[in-house]
Amino acid sequence: MKRACLLKAAALLAGLPLVAGCVASGATPPHARFVQANVNPIIADGSYYSADPAPLVADGKLYIIAGRDEAPPGVNDFIMKQWQMLVTEDVAGGRWLHYPDILRPEQVFAWAARGR
Repeated sequence: MKRACLLKAAALLAGLPLVAGCVASGATPPHARFVQANVNPIIADGSYYSADPAPLVADGKLYIIAGRDEAPPGVNDFIMKQWQMLVTEDVAGGRWLHYPDILRPEQVFAWAARGR
């Protein structure tokens, strides 16, 4: 449990400079897609599963950084090949931008196995 909390904190800290840089420069990470969702989970069609979300509010926008759990059905394992980000200026309106691949574990942690 303690290790999982440490990993979550490390991932959040690693992703914050990316988000802060995008906010400061007005740049957007590549490969965004629009999502309309007034429900929880935000992406409810099963195309992306998120794990351990970390919210950040800056300049009137809500950013949610979350892992993408890719373990297949029936596999009890931790397979997170990337982190994703959801961004909105209007939570009640349900208009989100989804950036499915903003960071990968091997870009942050030297010990992380690629694609695992």
